[in-house]
Amino acid sequence: MKLVCLADTHKSHGNVLVPSGDVLIFAGDMCGKGGGKSARKFITWFADKPHKHKVIVAGNHDRCFDSQEKSLLKLFAIERNITYLEHEATSINGVIFFGSPYQPEFCDWAFNMPRGPKLAKL
Repeated sequence: MKLVCLADTHKSHGNVLVPSGDVLIFAGDMCGKGGGKSARKFITWFADKPHKHKVIVAGNHDRCFDSQEKSLLKLFAIERNITYLEHEATSINGVIFFGSPYQPEFCDWAFNMPRGPKLAKL
């Protein structure tokens, strides 16, 4: 299984040359400051890639996935055959992929969690 992993494109995904592979993974920060419009544009671009399996995990700049808009964006991704992981796992051809956007508190970004037992137990 050939994995292709991307992250931190911050609205510049159109400039990325994506190699071929079986599973395309995006590990956060598709947005600049977290707007849902940016996320929808990214998801549309991501869905158009030829990889059989696609997985997205939001990042600390993807505020729209840490808000009321999350359910709409998650549905938008699912409708385009993209798996969105938020502290959960999925199995692809017997291989388990786990994705979590949570991070120790940093500034006022998305998916912040206080350091300590609560973060460790997530």
